[in-house]
Amino acid sequence: MHLITNRLVEKYLEDDTTKQRLDKFSDQVPKGYVCEKWLEETPAKRYIYEALYGPLFSRESNKTILDVGGGLTSLTQVLAKSHNYFLVDLLAHEQIENVKALEKSVGREFIIPKDWETLDDRSYNTIIANDLLPNADQRLEIFLNKFIPRCSHLKMLLTWYNTPRHYKTKRIDGDEIMFLLAWDGEQTRKVLEPFLPHIVNPDLGLFDEPQESVYPNGRQTCLIEFQGGI
Repeated sequence: MHLITNRLVEKYLEDDTTKQRLDKFSDQVPKGYVCEKWLEETPAKRYIYEALYGPLFSRESNKTILDVGGGLTSLTQVLAKSHNYFLVDLLAHEQIENVKALEKSVGREFIIPKDWETLDDRSYNTIIANDLLPNADQRLEIFLNKFIPRCSHLKMLLTWYNTPRHYKTKRIDGDEIMFLLAWDGEQTRKVLEPFLPHIVNPDLGLFDEPQESVYPNGRQTCLIEFQGGI
């Protein structure tokens, strides 16, 4: 468990392995993936991607991997061909044509365009949640209670703000305009405390004080891994 810092990102950029992979595979899939654009433009995102997904590119396996909210990139095809890989994502940024083309190139259906909470209770070797919780999705406690018992390892990037930040939103199932307040470090730490026995190398103190940010908007991010229940 560790905070994402400028020093770590700068060290990673000496090789920038994710950028090398993007350059290698980007011409093998449809153009215009939004998540790939973000990866290309943001060094910190490439550092995080390498930390979460990098080991999966070193070998093929028959292990079952669930990627929650990871989005589509040219590397998604590589993961789906090398592993028993599934992506559950609402795909808010992508067109259905790109989804179908990607699954056709892999030769199987592996993209689940649903809310992760609707998944059944099957088990996974590894679960990854990259930059989803608790900023875009505040159901962090529900997520951990659902998936920690159903995997061997759970790897996540968590995002929070130590200065107040909110979003003006609209319900898709109603007419209400709502204001969503982003979580701060204290909220995030309190939700994680009951799961402390599952956290690999825990350091909940990193949520207590403002730290440097690798993003212009000042958000804080950390990588965290849980030992699952299987």
